[in-house]
Amino acid sequence: MKSKRVTYGLCGVYISYLIWIILFKMHPLETLLHASQTAYGSLNTTLFAGTAIIDGHLDYQELLLNILIFIPLGIYVKLLWERMNDFLAVGLVIGTSLLFEGIQYIFSIGVADITDVATNSLGGILGLILWYFLKAWWKKETLYRLNWIGTMGTVCFIAWIHTH
Repeated sequence: MKSKRVTYGLCGVYISYLIWIILFKMHPLETLLHASQTAYGSLNTTLFAGTAIIDGHLDYQELLLNILIFIPLGIYVKLLWERMNDFLAVGLVIGTSLLFEGIQYIFSIGVADITDVATNSLGGILGLILWYFLKAWWKKETLYRLNWIGTMGTVCFIAWIHTH
């Protein structure tokens, strides 16, 4: 049970940073309140267009980062609710991505982008798949090992974020 508490704690830190990155754009709240001049509050419904295009070219780095940042979500979903139906787990991942994009649109704090929904969802689904591979490989040690990796990854991520 102690390992499960660690998992909940790590997931809480992950979700907090996800909110800070996606909704607050890695800025303090007061910065966002004064930054409503750009395309905030807009909606892009064309896949791989709009915010994914920089200087006329598809921004592969942003797409990759969106995928990578949501992989832990899929892993945490299965770590915390292992018996959850796979379709429900995929729905939770997609729903979380839709929630983030919807909040950005409703509160005019960013561009709601279908490309972000697609890449975020892909990342979460890859996390679900990765969890199955790790579970098959590590068996009963999966929770312990992923908590250890999650702790180290969280510490490194926080250190990196706060030094850049």
